[in-house]
Amino acid sequence: MQQFESININKTGDGKVKAEVTYENSGDKKEFSFEGRDDEVRKQIKDTQELPEAKKNSLLNALQNKPIS
Repeated sequence: MQQFESININKTGDGKVKAEVTYENSGDKKEFSFEGRDDEVRKQIKDTQELPEAKKNSLLNALQNKPIS
């Protein structure tokens, strides 16, 4: 069983961000994308039922640690 994870966080303008996570588990590729203000994106991530808790935590941690610029 192989696992792969990719996390991307980008500014989209007007104080908004786009957060994406892609992972593969035993050949099953899943992709999720969230866009909005930081607090909106966090809520979207937490409310997504299909995203495993470990992936939610990885994405939330990445959002917390994103560079401020």
